[in-house]
Amino acid sequence: MYRSIPCIVFGIASGIATYAQPPDAETILNRARETFTNARTLEVRAVTVTTTTGVDFEQTQRSGLLIASEQPGKYRIEPRGMAGQTIVSDGQQLSPTPLI
Repeated sequence: MYRSIPCIVFGIASGIATYAQPPDAETILNRARETFTNARTLEVRAVTVTTTTGVDFEQTQRSGLLIASEQPGKYRIEPRGMAGQTIVSDGQQLSPTPLI
C-alpha cells in the first residue's frame, strides 16, 4: 500500500496540470473582444502624472480623464484637471458642453 500512494498522487497531479493550463493569447483576446462588443455601457477613469524637472526646478501635475459610453453612440469625454473641455454625444449631436 505504501508504494501505491505515490502513483495515485502522481496521477492526480498530472490530471490537474492538464486542466490548469492557461488559455492562449488568442483565446483571451477573443473573450475580451466579445465582452466589449456585447457591452451596453462602459466607463473608464484614468489618472496621469507628469513630472517636469530642471536644474533648480521640479513640477508634478496630476490630471484625470473620464470616458463613459452607452450604445448606440452616446458618450461623454470629461477631462479632469487644469485644462480640457467636456465633449458629449447623445447619439445624434456632438457638443463641447453637456446636452440638457
